[in-house]
Amino acid sequence: MNQNEAEVIEIEASKAKEAVAHRDALLRLSHNKDFDLIINKGYFTAEASRLCLLKSDFPMMEEKHQKMIDNQISGIGALYQYFLVINRQGHEADAALKDHAELESEDEG
Repeated sequence: MNQNEAEVIEIEASKAKEAVAHRDALLRLSHNKDFDLIINKGYFTAEASRLCLLKSDFPMMEEKHQKMIDNQISGIGALYQYFLVINRQGHEADAALKDHAELESEDEG
């Protein structure tokens, strides 16, 4: 392996470790009772439900209100999707780091 290849592997390993750290931070957050109360139960569940029901509320039928509600619902979905991506990337990076470590130990053995 030449110097450039070693540098690329080191950079990729650093990025993978960062993705794993973000995933682990998200997991710690998700187990925090305040996060669960405010984000999981409050925002992702109660607020999403309230907004969906609000769409059918007669005073909210004007286009500008419907657009506002749709934007808020999209915001909830975007944050949820962001959390899913962090989790998925962290799991993939963790698996790649473990595979790389196994290959290195096989090469040394």
